[in-house]
Amino acid sequence: MARSLLHTFLGGVGTAKTVTFDLTANEALEKGDVVAATISGADGVLRKAQTQSNQVIGIVSSTTPVAAGGACKIVQSGLTTVNMTTTPGAADVGKPVFLATTHGRASLTAPSSSGHSVIRLGYIVVVNGTTSPTIVLSINHIVHLG
Repeated sequence: MARSLLHTFLGGVGTAKTVTFDLTANEALEKGDVVAATISGADGVLRKAQTQSNQVIGIVSSTTPVAAGGACKIVQSGLTTVNMTTTPGAADVGKPVFLATTHGRASLTAPSSSGHSVIRLGYIVVVNGTTSPTIVLSINHIVHLG
């Protein structure tokens, strides 16, 4: 019997576990946004991640949009949806997902310009015909392009 990609990532049988916690948003955020911490925000500590800053701490998992100053639930590992710049297809399952140069978004293409960081967010496990597929989140800062 063939093992699915999802079972391979999860180690076989059982249920996927996620690590989540709540922080305060510094700007409007929605489910699937990739976020980083900020110390210069007037409203909170979470902002949309940017490839120039080399920071990612998780992905928003709050089911409703969060306004600046609101409590925001984020995921740091496990299965979650992520907002991407384009809609991935079935052939993209298993491919790595990177922080995009568009703030707070993910992409199948790693940044390649000087001054940006390559941050792998995880791997696509389920596509659904939208720009918000399910990934196995495992944040890995690869390199800062100088």
